[in-house]
Amino acid sequence: MNCAGQLADMPRSESPAEATLRSTMGLAVGNFCILYQNDEIALVALAKTAMTKSAQLHLAWQTLSTARVVIIELCHQHQCLIDTRAAVTDWLTQLITYTLRQQASDVHLEPTINSLRIRIRVAGELITLQHLSADNGKQLIAHIKVLADLDSSEQRRSQDGRFSVAVTVDDKQPLTAYDFRVSTCAVMSGEKLVLRSLGMLEQVSALSRLGLTQTQLMVTSRALKSAQGLILVTGPTGSGKTSTLYSLLQRLNQRALNICTVEDPIEIRCPGINQVPVRQQQQLDFATILRTLLRQDPDVLMVGEIRDSETARVALQAAQTGHLVLASLHTSGALASFQRLQALGIPEAEIASALSLIVSQRLLRRLCKRCKGVGCTHCHSGYQGQLPCFEVTPWQADTLLKLRTQSLAGMLNAQQLPTLAQHANQLVKAGKTSAQQAARLEHASA
Repeated sequence: MNCAGQLADMPRSESPAEATLRSTMGLAVGNFCILYQNDEIALVALAKTAMTKSAQLHLAWQTLSTARVVIIELCHQHQCLIDTRAAVTDWLTQLITYTLRQQASDVHLEPTINSLRIRIRVAGELITLQHLSADNGKQLIAHIKVLADLDSSEQRRSQDGRFSVAVTVDDKQPLTAYDFRVSTCAVMSGEKLVLRSLGMLEQVSALSRLGLTQTQLMVTSRALKSAQGLILVTGPTGSGKTSTLYSLLQRLNQRALNICTVEDPIEIRCPGINQVPVRQQQQLDFATILRTLLRQDPDVLMVGEIRDSETARVALQAAQTGHLVLASLHTSGALASFQRLQALGIPEAEIASALSLIVSQRLLRRLCKRCKGVGCTHCHSGYQGQLPCFEVTPWQADTLLKLRTQSLAGMLNAQQLPTLAQHANQLVKAGKTSAQQAARLEHASA
Protein backbone atom coordinates (compact mmCIF):
# COMPACT_ATOMS: atom_id res chain seq x y z
CA MET A 1 0.00 0.00 0.00
CA ASN A 2 1.40 3.39 -0.96
CA CYS A 3 1.06 6.40 1.35
CA ALA A 4 2.08 9.25 -0.92
CA GLY A 5 3.14 12.68 0.23
CA GLN A 6 5.03 12.72 3.52
CA LEU A 7 4.06 15.59 5.82
CA ALA A 8 7.07 17.92 5.85
CA ASP A 9 8.09 19.32 9.24
CA MET A 10 4.85 18.15 10.85
CA PRO A 11 5.01 18.28 14.68
CA ARG A 12 4.26 14.90 16.19
CA SER A 13 3.11 14.20 19.71
CA GLU A 14 1.30 10.89 19.97
CA SER A 15 -1.89 10.88 22.02
CA PRO A 16 -2.78 7.98 24.33
CA ALA A 17 -5.57 7.01 21.93
CA GLU A 18 -3.12 6.76 19.04
CA ALA A 19 -0.70 4.72 21.13
CA THR A 20 -3.46 2.25 21.96
CA LEU A 21 -4.45 1.98 18.31
CA ARG A 22 -0.86 1.43 17.25
CA SER A 23 -0.33 -1.33 19.78
CA THR A 24 -3.60 -3.17 19.21
CA MET A 25 -4.84 -2.60 15.68
CA GLY A 26 -2.51 -0.19 13.96
CA LEU A 27 0.58 -0.13 11.82
CA ALA A 28 2.70 3.03 11.78
CA VAL A 29 3.88 4.26 8.38
CA GLY A 30 5.69 7.60 8.60
CA ASN A 31 3.11 10.17 9.63
CA PHE A 32 0.24 7.80 8.92
CA CYS A 33 -1.49 5.10 10.93
CA ILE A 34 -3.06 2.18 9.04
CA LEU A 35 -5.96 0.55 10.88
CA TYR A 36 -7.46 -2.73 9.87
CA GLN A 37 -10.31 -4.94 10.97
CA ASN A 38 -12.59 -7.38 9.16
CA ASP A 39 -15.71 -5.63 10.42
CA GLU A 40 -15.94 -2.39 8.45
CA ILE A 41 -18.62 -0.84 10.68
CA ALA A 42 -16.64 -1.56 13.85
CA LEU A 43 -13.53 -0.02 12.34
CA VAL A 44 -15.35 3.16 11.34
CA ALA A 45 -16.70 3.51 14.88
CA LEU A 46 -13.26 2.85 16.38
CA ALA A 47 -11.54 5.36 14.13
CA LYS A 48 -14.10 8.09 14.74
CA THR A 49 -14.14 7.56 18.49
CA ALA A 50 -10.39 7.41 18.98
CA MET A 51 -9.25 10.00 16.49
CA THR A 52 -11.89 12.73 16.75
CA LYS A 53 -10.22 16.15 16.81
CA SER A 54 -6.73 14.62 16.80
CA ALA A 55 -6.55 13.31 13.25
CA GLN A 56 -8.61 13.13 10.10
CA LEU A 57 -9.58 10.39 7.69
CA HIS A 58 -7.20 10.85 4.81
CA LEU A 59 -7.79 8.04 2.32
CA ALA A 60 -10.89 6.04 1.51
CA TRP A 61 -11.29 2.36 2.23
CA GLN A 62 -8.97 0.04 0.39
CA THR A 63 -8.91 -3.72 0.33
CA LEU A 64 -5.88 -5.54 1.68
CA SER A 65 -6.27 -9.32 1.59
CA THR A 66 -9.59 -10.02 3.36
CA ALA A 67 -9.40 -7.09 5.76
CA ARG A 68 -10.84 -3.63 5.46
CA VAL A 69 -8.29 -0.85 5.82
CA VAL A 70 -8.47 2.85 6.58
CA ILE A 71 -5.51 5.20 6.63
CA ILE A 72 -5.55 8.00 9.16
CA GLU A 73 -3.29 10.98 8.62
CA LEU A 74 -1.79 12.12 11.90
CA CYS A 75 -2.13 15.85 11.65
CA HIS A 76 -1.62 17.43 15.03
CA GLN A 77 -0.88 21.05 14.24
CA HIS A 78 0.62 22.81 17.25
CA GLN A 79 -0.82 26.26 17.71
CA CYS A 80 2.51 27.62 18.93
CA LEU A 81 4.07 27.65 15.48
CA ILE A 82 5.97 30.84 14.81
CA ASP A 83 4.35 33.14 12.28
CA THR A 84 7.39 34.38 10.36
CA ARG A 85 5.30 37.14 8.77
CA ALA A 86 5.43 38.92 12.13
CA ALA A 87 8.42 40.81 13.54
CA VAL A 88 11.26 38.72 14.96
CA THR A 89 10.45 40.06 18.45
CA ASP A 90 7.02 38.43 18.14
CA TRP A 91 8.55 35.08 17.15
CA LEU A 92 10.12 34.70 20.58
CA THR A 93 6.92 35.80 22.33
CA GLN A 94 4.92 33.18 20.42
CA LEU A 95 7.44 30.46 21.26
CA ILE A 96 7.76 31.36 24.95
CA THR A 97 3.99 31.62 25.39
CA TYR A 98 3.46 28.11 24.06
CA THR A 99 6.41 26.78 26.06
CA LEU A 100 4.93 28.10 29.30
CA ARG A 101 1.46 26.80 28.49
CA GLN A 102 2.89 23.32 28.03
CA GLN A 103 4.93 23.65 31.26
CA ALA A 104 8.07 22.79 29.29
CA SER A 105 11.37 22.98 31.15
CA ASP A 106 13.62 23.66 28.15
CA VAL A 107 13.55 24.98 24.59
CA HIS A 108 16.09 23.59 22.10
CA LEU A 109 17.01 25.61 19.00
CA GLU A 110 19.04 23.24 16.84
CA PRO A 111 20.56 24.22 13.48
CA THR A 112 20.54 21.66 10.68
CA ILE A 113 21.98 21.97 7.17
CA ASN A 114 19.12 24.11 5.86
CA SER A 115 16.82 24.83 8.81
CA LEU A 116 16.48 25.47 12.54
CA ARG A 117 14.66 22.75 14.46
CA ILE A 118 12.69 23.91 17.51
CA ARG A 119 11.97 21.38 20.25
CA ILE A 120 10.66 21.62 23.82
CA ARG A 121 11.16 19.24 26.73
CA VAL A 122 7.93 18.28 28.49
CA ALA A 123 7.99 15.67 31.27
CA GLY A 124 11.44 14.55 30.13
CA GLU A 125 10.39 14.05 26.49
CA LEU A 126 11.68 16.21 23.63
CA ILE A 127 8.85 17.24 21.30
CA THR A 128 9.51 18.79 17.90
CA LEU A 129 7.44 21.92 17.27
CA GLN A 130 8.65 23.45 14.05
CA HIS A 131 11.44 23.92 11.52
CA LEU A 132 12.35 27.49 10.55
CA SER A 133 14.32 28.32 7.45
CA ALA A 134 18.05 28.79 8.04
CA ASP A 135 17.76 32.58 7.59
CA ASN A 136 14.82 32.89 9.97
CA GLY A 137 16.60 30.67 12.45
CA LYS A 138 19.65 32.93 12.46
CA GLN A 139 17.42 35.95 13.07
CA LEU A 140 15.75 34.28 16.06
CA ILE A 141 19.06 33.18 17.59
CA ALA A 142 20.58 36.65 17.09
CA HIS A 143 17.57 38.24 18.80
CA ILE A 144 17.84 35.91 21.81
CA LYS A 145 21.58 36.56 22.16
CA VAL A 146 20.98 40.31 22.23
CA LEU A 147 18.31 39.90 24.94
CA ALA A 148 20.64 37.68 26.99
CA ASP A 149 23.49 40.21 26.67
CA LEU A 150 25.71 37.74 24.80
CA ASP A 151 28.32 38.53 22.15
CA SER A 152 26.36 38.24 18.89
CA SER A 153 29.53 38.07 16.79
CA GLU A 154 30.90 35.09 18.75
CA GLN A 155 29.59 31.78 17.39
CA ARG A 156 32.39 29.36 18.25
CA ARG A 157 32.86 29.90 21.98
CA SER A 158 30.14 28.71 24.37
CA GLN A 159 28.31 31.46 26.22
CA ASP A 160 25.81 31.64 29.08
CA GLY A 161 23.31 34.39 29.74
CA ARG A 162 19.86 35.23 31.00
CA PHE A 163 16.89 37.24 29.79
CA SER A 164 13.33 38.12 30.79
CA VAL A 165 10.31 38.26 28.52
CA ALA A 166 6.81 39.47 29.40
CA VAL A 167 3.95 37.32 28.07
CA THR A 168 0.34 36.45 28.88
CA VAL A 169 0.10 32.70 29.30
CA ASP A 170 -3.70 32.61 29.45
CA ASP A 171 -6.65 34.99 29.38
CA LYS A 172 -7.00 34.96 33.16
CA GLN A 173 -3.40 35.99 33.82
CA PRO A 174 -2.00 39.52 33.45
CA LEU A 175 1.18 40.29 31.52
CA THR A 176 3.96 38.61 33.52
CA ALA A 177 7.76 38.61 33.18
CA TYR A 178 9.43 35.19 33.00
CA ASP A 179 13.15 34.48 33.32
CA PHE A 180 15.09 32.15 31.03
CA ARG A 181 18.69 30.95 31.16
CA VAL A 182 20.50 30.73 27.80
CA SER A 183 23.33 28.37 26.91
CA THR A 184 25.03 28.43 23.50
CA CYS A 185 27.16 25.73 21.90
CA ALA A 186 28.87 25.57 18.52
CA VAL A 187 27.80 22.49 16.53
CA MET A 188 28.65 21.35 13.01
CA SER A 189 25.70 23.14 11.38
CA GLY A 190 25.90 26.38 13.35
CA GLU A 191 25.11 27.58 16.85
CA LYS A 192 22.76 25.63 19.12
CA LEU A 193 20.84 27.36 21.90
CA VAL A 194 19.05 25.88 24.90
CA LEU A 195 16.68 28.04 26.93
CA ARG A 196 15.86 26.89 30.48
CA SER A 197 12.73 28.24 32.14
CA LEU A 198 13.76 29.48 35.58
CA GLY A 199 10.29 29.91 37.04
CA MET A 200 9.16 32.23 39.81
CA LEU A 201 8.67 31.86 43.55
CA GLU A 202 4.90 32.07 43.03
CA GLN A 203 5.12 28.92 40.89
CA VAL A 204 6.79 26.85 43.62
CA SER A 205 4.24 24.38 44.97
CA ALA A 206 3.74 23.99 48.68
CA LEU A 207 5.11 20.65 49.85
CA SER A 208 1.59 19.42 50.58
CA ARG A 209 0.58 20.13 46.96
CA LEU A 210 3.70 18.76 45.29
CA GLY A 211 2.09 15.42 44.44
CA LEU A 212 3.48 13.17 47.17
CA THR A 213 1.30 10.42 48.58
CA GLN A 214 0.18 10.89 52.19
CA THR A 215 2.81 8.45 53.47
CA GLN A 216 5.53 10.03 51.34
CA LEU A 217 4.55 13.47 52.64
CA MET A 218 4.67 12.28 56.25
CA VAL A 219 8.12 10.71 55.80
CA THR A 220 9.47 13.80 54.01
CA SER A 221 8.06 16.20 56.62
CA ARG A 222 9.67 14.14 59.38
CA ALA A 223 13.07 14.32 57.66
CA LEU A 224 12.76 18.11 57.33
CA LYS A 225 12.27 18.42 61.09
CA SER A 226 15.63 16.77 61.78
CA ALA A 227 18.47 18.95 63.02
CA GLN A 228 20.96 17.21 60.76
CA GLY A 229 21.21 14.76 57.89
CA LEU A 230 21.40 14.65 54.11
CA ILE A 231 18.26 14.79 51.96
CA LEU A 232 18.94 13.94 48.31
CA VAL A 233 16.60 14.78 45.43
CA THR A 234 17.51 12.62 42.44
CA GLY A 235 16.48 12.07 38.84
CA PRO A 236 17.61 12.76 35.27
CA THR A 237 17.70 16.15 33.58
CA GLY A 238 14.26 17.72 33.32
CA SER A 239 12.69 15.59 36.06
CA GLY A 240 11.72 18.49 38.33
CA LYS A 241 14.48 18.20 40.96
CA THR A 242 14.95 21.96 41.27
CA SER A 243 11.23 22.57 41.83
CA THR A 244 11.19 19.94 44.58
CA LEU A 245 14.25 21.45 46.27
CA TYR A 246 12.58 24.86 46.33
CA SER A 247 9.39 23.33 47.76
CA LEU A 248 11.48 21.80 50.57
CA LEU A 249 13.21 25.14 51.17
CA GLN A 250 9.90 26.98 51.33
CA ARG A 251 8.66 24.56 54.01
CA LEU A 252 11.84 25.19 56.03
CA ASN A 253 11.67 28.95 55.42
CA GLN A 254 8.55 29.14 57.58
CA ARG A 255 10.72 28.56 60.65
CA ALA A 256 13.35 30.76 62.32
CA LEU A 257 16.34 29.19 60.60
CA ASN A 258 19.50 30.42 58.91
CA ILE A 259 19.12 28.87 55.45
CA CYS A 260 21.98 29.19 52.96
CA THR A 261 22.19 27.85 49.41
CA VAL A 262 24.91 27.46 46.80
CA GLU A 263 23.49 27.29 43.27
CA ASP A 264 24.66 27.32 39.66
CA PRO A 265 22.85 29.49 38.79
CA ILE A 266 20.26 30.85 41.24
CA GLU A 267 17.06 29.86 39.47
CA ILE A 268 14.44 31.33 41.81
CA ARG A 269 15.06 34.21 44.21
CA CYS A 270 13.70 33.40 47.68
CA PRO A 271 13.34 36.21 50.26
CA GLY A 272 14.61 35.14 53.67
CA ILE A 273 17.14 32.67 52.24
CA ASN A 274 20.83 33.47 51.74
CA GLN A 275 21.51 32.38 48.15
CA VAL A 276 25.05 32.32 46.75
CA PRO A 277 25.79 31.73 43.05
CA VAL A 278 28.74 29.69 41.81
CA ARG A 279 31.33 31.90 40.06
CA GLN A 280 33.89 29.68 38.39
CA GLN A 281 35.77 32.68 36.95
CA GLN A 282 36.53 33.84 40.50
CA GLN A 283 37.38 30.29 41.66
CA LEU A 284 34.16 30.16 43.66
CA ASP A 285 32.93 26.62 43.07
CA PHE A 286 30.42 24.53 45.06
CA ALA A 287 32.96 23.18 47.55
CA THR A 288 34.65 26.55 48.18
CA ILE A 289 31.35 28.33 48.80
CA LEU A 290 30.12 25.48 51.02
CA ARG A 291 33.18 25.80 53.25
CA THR A 292 32.55 29.55 53.51
CA LEU A 293 28.87 29.04 54.37
CA LEU A 294 29.79 26.58 57.13
CA ARG A 295 31.45 29.52 58.91
CA GLN A 296 28.19 31.51 58.64
CA ASP A 297 26.40 29.57 61.42
CA PRO A 298 23.88 27.87 59.08
CA ASP A 299 21.03 25.64 60.19
CA VAL A 300 20.18 24.46 56.67
CA LEU A 301 22.39 24.20 53.58
CA MET A 302 21.16 23.55 50.06
CA VAL A 303 23.59 22.40 47.37
CA GLY A 304 22.17 22.87 43.87
CA GLU A 305 24.00 19.78 42.64
CA ILE A 306 26.69 17.43 43.94
CA ARG A 307 29.00 17.15 40.94
CA ASP A 308 32.42 16.22 42.31
CA SER A 309 34.23 14.47 45.13
CA GLU A 310 35.11 17.63 47.06
CA THR A 311 31.54 18.93 47.08
CA ALA A 312 30.27 15.50 48.16
CA ARG A 313 32.82 15.30 50.97
CA VAL A 314 32.02 18.76 52.38
CA ALA A 315 28.26 18.22 52.08
CA LEU A 316 28.34 14.90 53.95
CA GLN A 317 30.61 16.31 56.65
CA ALA A 318 28.15 19.16 57.15
CA ALA A 319 25.25 16.69 57.37
CA GLN A 320 27.06 14.88 60.20
CA THR A 321 27.96 17.98 62.20
CA GLY A 322 24.63 19.56 63.10
CA HIS A 323 23.39 20.80 59.72
CA LEU A 324 20.46 19.75 57.59
CA VAL A 325 21.74 19.49 54.01
CA LEU A 326 19.57 19.35 50.89
CA ALA A 327 21.14 18.49 47.55
CA SER A 328 20.36 17.16 44.09
CA LEU A 329 22.12 14.29 42.35
CA HIS A 330 21.85 13.09 38.74
CA THR A 331 21.04 9.45 39.45
CA SER A 332 18.13 7.14 38.70
CA GLY A 333 17.14 6.21 42.25
CA ALA A 334 18.10 5.38 45.83
CA LEU A 335 20.61 2.59 45.20
CA ALA A 336 22.19 4.45 42.29
CA SER A 337 22.58 7.50 44.56
CA PHE A 338 24.40 5.46 47.19
CA GLN A 339 26.67 3.99 44.52
CA ARG A 340 27.31 7.43 43.02
CA LEU A 341 28.49 8.80 46.37
CA GLN A 342 30.75 5.78 46.74
CA ALA A 343 32.16 6.44 43.26
CA LEU A 344 32.95 9.99 44.40
CA GLY A 345 35.17 8.53 47.13
CA ILE A 346 32.86 8.70 50.16
CA PRO A 347 33.19 5.64 52.47
CA GLU A 348 30.12 3.43 52.80
CA ALA A 349 29.87 3.95 56.58
CA GLU A 350 29.98 7.73 56.20
CA ILE A 351 27.22 7.71 53.56
CA ALA A 352 25.01 5.46 55.69
CA SER A 353 25.53 7.73 58.69
CA ALA A 354 24.79 11.00 56.88
CA LEU A 355 21.86 10.03 54.64
CA SER A 356 18.34 10.57 55.97
CA LEU A 357 16.11 10.62 52.87
CA ILE A 358 16.31 10.06 49.11
CA VAL A 359 13.55 11.51 46.93
CA SER A 360 13.68 10.07 43.40
CA GLN A 361 11.38 11.57 40.82
CA ARG A 362 10.29 11.77 37.19
CA LEU A 363 7.83 13.93 35.28
CA LEU A 364 4.90 12.43 33.40
CA ARG A 365 2.70 14.14 30.84
CA ARG A 366 -0.68 15.08 32.29
CA LEU A 367 -3.84 14.04 30.44
CA CYS A 368 -5.78 16.95 29.02
CA LYS A 369 -8.72 17.69 31.32
CA ARG A 370 -10.99 18.40 28.36
CA CYS A 371 -10.47 15.33 26.18
CA LYS A 372 -8.79 12.88 28.61
CA GLY A 373 -6.18 11.72 26.12
CA VAL A 374 -8.13 11.62 22.85
CA GLY A 375 -6.74 14.89 21.49
CA CYS A 376 -8.64 18.14 20.99
CA THR A 377 -8.22 21.70 19.71
CA HIS A 378 -7.14 22.77 23.19
CA CYS A 379 -4.22 20.35 23.66
CA HIS A 380 -3.58 18.93 20.14
CA SER A 381 -2.05 15.78 21.63
CA GLY A 382 -4.19 14.40 24.44
CA TYR A 383 -1.84 15.89 27.03
CA GLN A 384 -1.66 19.29 28.73
CA GLY A 385 1.19 20.03 31.13
CA GLN A 386 2.99 17.58 33.38
CA LEU A 387 2.94 16.12 36.87
CA PRO A 388 5.61 14.61 39.11
CA CYS A 389 5.93 10.99 40.15
CA PHE A 390 7.90 10.15 43.31
CA GLU A 391 9.75 7.41 45.13
CA VAL A 392 10.64 8.42 48.70
CA THR A 393 13.19 6.26 50.51
CA PRO A 394 13.85 6.96 54.21
CA TRP A 395 17.45 6.02 54.98
CA GLN A 396 18.47 4.66 58.36
CA ALA A 397 21.62 3.09 59.72
CA ASP A 398 20.40 -0.44 58.90
CA THR A 399 18.87 0.35 55.48
CA LEU A 400 21.82 -0.93 53.48
CA LEU A 401 21.82 -4.15 55.50
CA LYS A 402 18.10 -4.65 54.76
CA LEU A 403 18.66 -4.13 51.05
CA ARG A 404 21.13 -7.00 51.01
CA THR A 405 18.33 -9.41 51.90
CA GLN A 406 15.29 -7.84 50.21
CA SER A 407 14.42 -5.67 47.24
CA LEU A 408 14.00 -1.91 47.46
CA ALA A 409 10.36 -2.32 46.42
CA GLY A 410 9.79 -4.82 49.23
CA MET A 411 11.36 -2.53 51.81
CA LEU A 412 9.33 0.48 50.64
CA ASN A 413 6.04 -1.41 50.39
CA ALA A 414 6.48 -2.65 53.96
CA GLN A 415 6.31 1.02 54.98
CA GLN A 416 3.31 1.78 52.69
CA LEU A 417 5.63 3.67 50.33
CA PRO A 418 5.32 3.14 46.55
CA THR A 419 8.12 2.76 44.03
CA LEU A 420 8.27 5.12 41.05
CA ALA A 421 6.44 2.62 38.86
CA GLN A 422 3.78 1.99 41.50
CA HIS A 423 3.18 5.70 42.01
CA ALA A 424 2.89 6.16 38.24
CA ASN A 425 0.26 3.42 38.09
CA GLN A 426 -1.66 5.14 40.89
CA LEU A 427 -1.71 8.30 38.78
CA VAL A 428 -3.04 6.30 35.81
CA LYS A 429 -5.88 4.88 37.94
CA ALA A 430 -6.67 8.42 39.13
CA GLY A 431 -7.07 9.50 35.49
CA LYS A 432 -4.17 11.96 35.63
CA THR A 433 -1.84 10.35 33.09
CA SER A 434 -1.82 7.51 30.56
CA ALA A 435 -0.65 3.92 30.75
CA GLN A 436 1.90 4.75 28.03
CA GLN A 437 3.49 7.37 30.29
CA ALA A 438 3.54 5.01 33.27
CA ALA A 439 5.16 2.28 31.17
CA ARG A 440 8.26 4.47 30.86
CA LEU A 441 8.91 3.93 34.59
CA GLU A 442 8.47 0.17 34.68
CA HIS A 443 12.18 -0.37 35.37
CA ALA A 444 13.03 3.08 36.73
CA SER A 445 13.56 2.20 40.39
CA ALA A 446 17.18 1.58 41.14
